[in-house]
Amino acid sequence: MEGGIMAILEVKGITKHYGELEILNDFSLKVEKGDVLAILGPSGCGKSTLLRCINGLERISAGDILLKGESVVKSEKEMPDVRKKIGMVFQSYELFGHMNVLDNLTLGPIKAKGEDKKQAEERALALLERVGLGDKAKSYPANLSGGQQQRVAILRAMLMDPDIYLFDEVTAALDPEMVQEVLALVGELAEEGKTMLIVTHEMEFARQVADRILFLEDGAIVEDSDPETFFEHPKTERARQFLEGFHYH
Repeated sequence: MEGGIMAILEVKGITKHYGELEILNDFSLKVEKGDVLAILGPSGCGKSTLLRCINGLERISAGDILLKGESVVKSEKEMPDVRKKIGMVFQSYELFGHMNVLDNLTLGPIKAKGEDKKQAEERALALLERVGLGDKAKSYPANLSGGQQQRVAILRAMLMDPDIYLFDEVTAALDPEMVQEVLALVGELAEEGKTMLIVTHEMEFARQVADRILFLEDGAIVEDSDPETFFEHPKTERARQFLEGFHYH
């Protein structure tokens, strides 16, 4: 935080347990506006739990989480206001099956932000055109491919104009040929200067799009460096072993 700039996101010593199992232990992190962080690590190391804690889907056992200097650790009643500022996209899309694409996209802006229906629909249609889904506005999620559903889920987050995006393994459930169309959209957001935390197993994508790599194991940060350093000169043996699994070393 050079020059006294306030971090857009600050995770301060959070701990998260599931019963006796400790997932995150005294975990701290600062993220500046416009940062793109790729969060890497083996399964079960706490990556997704971290995102779910930031979005209030999991209650933390200790510590605090600040978004623009304000705690987001709130009562359940106050959480909808917090979630308006955080755009989270899941690997399972989480679209409403009984609503068409346009209604899925405009529900948040209209209900949560009080946006005019016509204006919300115009913005949604423009985004659908942008990603080549202009003809799918009246389609239902079940009639879309996995890649199309995931792009709609990302557009839904974009329409809320959040302070920060959280992407949780957004390509994990997709067939290989659909992965690129989703990653391209995430890459566009990065180029637009959006602040993002991306949990992913797509190593090449992480290397291209992130300006910072966090490598986690057992609920702690093992490495925090720029992509070039992490992928070419990892500091720890554990990171080297992890990358070897992806044929990086």
